Amino acid sequence: MPHHPIVHEHGFTRARFEFIWRHFHPSYDETELDDPETTLDEEDNAEDERVNVGLERIQRDQDEIADDDEEVEDTTRQSSKKVWYKKLTGIIDHVRTVSKEFVYVLGTILSLDEMMIRFFGRSSETHRMKNKPIKEGYKFFVLTTKEGFILNFTPDGRKAARVGEQEYEEDKKMGKVESMILFMLKIIEELKQKQLTRLQNKKKVATRSNTTELFNEEMMSKFCLAMDNYFTLPKVIVALRNMGIGIVGTARYRGSWPPKELKNVSKESAKFNEFYWTIDEFGTLVARWMDNGMVFCVSTMHKVGNRVKRMRKRPRKTANNKNHIEKNWGEKGATDIYIPTLIDDYNYWMGGVDVADQRISYYHPSKLVCRRTWIPIFMQLLSIIRNNAYLVHRTNCKKPLSQKQFLHHMVCWLMSMSRATSTQQSSSRSSPSSSATKKAAKKRRTSPSAVLAVSNLTERFPNWYALPKQTHARTNGQRRGRCVFCSALWKDKKKNNEKVGDIRKESKRTWLHCQHCSLNSPTDEFCFLCKEHFDVYHAF
Repeated sequence: MPHHPIVHEHGFTRARFEFIWRHFHPSYDETELDDPETTLDEEDNAEDERVNVGLERIQRDQDEIADDDEEVEDTTRQSSKKVWYKKLTGIIDHVRTVSKEFVYVLGTILSLDEMMIRFFGRSSETHRMKNKPIKEGYKFFVLTTKEGFILNFTPDGRKAARVGEQEYEEDKKMGKVESMILFMLKIIEELKQKQLTRLQNKKKVATRSNTTELFNEEMMSKFCLAMDNYFTLPKVIVALRNMGIGIVGTARYRGSWPPKELKNVSKESAKFNEFYWTIDEFGTLVARWMDNGMVFCVSTMHKVGNRVKRMRKRPRKTANNKNHIEKNWGEKGATDIYIPTLIDDYNYWMGGVDVADQRISYYHPSKLVCRRTWIPIFMQLLSIIRNNAYLVHRTNCKKPLSQKQFLHHMVCWLMSMSRATSTQQSSSRSSPSSSATKKAAKKRRTSPSAVLAVSNLTERFPNWYALPKQTHARTNGQRRGRCVFCSALWKDKKKNNEKVGDIRKESKRTWLHCQHCSLNSPTDEFCFLCKEHFDVYHAF
């Protein structure tokens, strides 16, 4: 049988997974987010309490990360807009905000492309794209670096585009594509402002003569955006040039674009590796390059005539390319060919989104069956977090882990954190009736010594919080034992040099124990708990 370390080490059984999977749901309520005074005592349902704690944490993180009042106003305005994925709005905003905070200096080369999320259920927001590896599902527009770090993304719904429920405002003069691109590139201006603030706060003596020179030398100013033929519209290219962003990418015929002299070049008359070019009315370099077929490409940052030598594998022989394959490759499997730098740069720069897709697909649960349509998007958000976190780890560590090792460490760390904080987020189903008793129970659960005791006891009883709850039933044993939680609290006080008495008097003795924890203990130790601690920590 295979060895599953997460199951054996952390007690994440199938029954526990099914319980969480059945009851898990996101909740986004603006009234709850606006009220920071919400406490666990005001709610009677334990599931609602956990949801409120999570929402308050998300809102608190967003408020701490915001640099100025304008950014907070933009986030509030953006969240208030009606969008088709409103249930996941808080999580999406949080992921984008934290990803932006990871960036210190943005690289020059960026990539913009579509990212498909597999989903075959009934939804009016899914897309069908025959030429993609994932033929059907939800679609994200994603902006990444060359290495695959996801800077910004926005979900794109098929029905939402018609009824105006997209995240960005569509300008009728510009169109959907240009409006979306300008919305995605707002993050560049935010990062520039963030860097400018950081430079101004530097403790470095800057005179009037060298201040401007210092800022021009260190400020992020030059960017190149690689796009495919869905995004390279003539108006988009002009708008990006005005913003100081160069573009390179493939294109498709659109009305009278490109000029006639370039359209008239046919496959039959063109020679292999020939580069036909012209300058259109917008001042953009448009060209057609003959490979196995004609490739239509555009650029605002390349010069004609620059070539680079690359090793090219011999393509499959067809009736159209038979002559030039025999002439250039012969019987060789690969040969060196001088190709235009425009084509070479596009091949290397365009793959940012594809690299992120590849990294995500390795350990992504793509065949998870579900009836809730938001589940695939939520799972994709988790994969985006994993992708960005792994790239940060690989950049800052001298001996980085492999992606599989990093994922395992990440899961183990998250589960260990959930153990230490689970007592603060859960409450007893058999809660006391009086408010005074309820407050006392909450104080015992959230005290620092209690949290520390829980973290220590989870090593001795790894299934303390394993579900379903029926397994944690009171059992009268054949013998009497000392309460393990009272003993853990006594040891913590003694470790912190606090005043303690005799452990035999302070630790209560009882016949009650949890059979589930006792049977699954690695040391075969009985999980004796006095009535007070059993009600607080074992009554879910």
